[in-house]
Amino acid sequence: MYHYAGNNPVKYTDPTGMWHDNEDGTFTAESGDTLWGLYGEDWQGKSGFTRDPRTLQVGETVGRKIENTKPDSRAACISDSQTQNAIFWDFSAGKSDAGLTRALYTRGVINNDLNNGQLNLTVDLGGAEYGFKTPTLSLFGGKVKARMDGTLGAFTGQGSIGIKDFAIGADGDISMLKASSTIHLSLFGINSKVSLEGFLGGLAGGWRFGFNLFSKHAYGIGGSISVAPEDIEEFFK
Repeated sequence: MYHYAGNNPVKYTDPTGMWHDNEDGTFTAESGDTLWGLYGEDWQGKSGFTRDPRTLQVGETVGRKIENTKPDSRAACISDSQTQNAIFWDFSAGKSDAGLTRALYTRGVINNDLNNGQLNLTVDLGGAEYGFKTPTLSLFGGKVKARMDGTLGAFTGQGSIGIKDFAIGADGDISMLKASSTIHLSLFGINSKVSLEGFLGGLAGGWRFGFNLFSKHAYGIGGSISVAPEDIEEFFK
């Protein structure tokens, strides 16, 4: 039972409990600390430590790091750790685990992804939305790749102001039915995307000027198309 402690559980305990809690699911060892004292009998499964536990050194970090998904009560919005998006609100009556399907939804977010030419405030709402994504098509040994993703929505509304797809401006639309898709292309190392949009029974207007030109002014039936680099670092390297 006490094989971990060299058959001497009195000598190899952690009476001071001086492990430093990194507050992300991991702990850093200080003088006299032991894995048994921190985790108990299940120290190996919880710590991820694979060596003889007696070889633990001061300053080593053990544990399994977890992402902190708890909102900061002091903040006015929630931070998206991957893109540093600031989400002001995000409500829906139903949403899939993959985040592709929404019903009776509304969302307000500052998109902050400069590598992909985004720095804008976007507000959207709708009755229902379904998302889709195709597998990646690869040709010529991977030198040419393409895939498409997008959404189909009913009774939707959207407004955006700021930098979008490397162009500055504002646009918005309301519609009974709306289809949006983005074709992601990689041609011999140069990444770009083609954004397509079409709507039925609605109003749309807006413009953007910059790395790409974009405008939409229509009612009843309309749509738009925009071409932009996918990732500015990839585009210029």
